Amino acid sequence: MSFIGKDSLPAPKIKDVELPFEDMTIIFEQTVEIMKNLYFKCKLVHADFSEYNLLWHEEKTWVIDVSQAVDIAHSEAEVFLLRDCTNISSFFDKKGVLNVPTPEELFFQVCGKYPGKEKIKQLEE
Repeated sequence: MSFIGKDSLPAPKIKDVELPFEDMTIIFEQTVEIMKNLYFKCKLVHADFSEYNLLWHEEKTWVIDVSQAVDIAHSEAEVFLLRDCTNISSFFDKKGVLNVPTPEELFFQVCGKYPGKEKIKQLEE
């Protein structure tokens, strides 16, 4: 682990940065890549992915609080991933990023499949 920030000041969470939608679009694209890398390279689902666990530092998006991540083989991994996708889609849509996919579409972008109705129902419970 290392400190992410400058001059003893921590990098801001993306929920706290006010940037033009062009920059928010870059952050969104980087976020999707982080989610895909976690899934395919690390075989993990963050399980608490949101604007609270993403930092913006030196034109780059950083993910934090990965300690609760679960292996993609975990029985609830897809429910957690769908929740992560819901959080990310909702946040960036509210920030004015164009063409933000639905949570289900983002889920497909991240893992290559669509969530079943049972996963969506579990998330709603």
